[in-house]
Amino acid sequence: MRHSSHHEERHKPGGFLIGKEFSGSFVKIFIISIIIIFGLAYFLGWI
Repeated sequence: MRHSSHHEERHKPGGFLIGKEFSGSFVKIFIISIIIIFGLAYFLGWI
C-alpha cells in the first residue's frame, strides 16, 4: 500500500503541472462555449 502511494505521487507532478496550466484557460473557454450553446438551444427550444 505504501509502495503504490509513492508510485502514484511520482507520476502526478509530470502530467499534473501541464494539465493544471492547460486547464486554466481551456476549461474557461470550454465552459463559456457550453453555456452559449446551451443558452441558444434553450432559447430556440422555448420559442
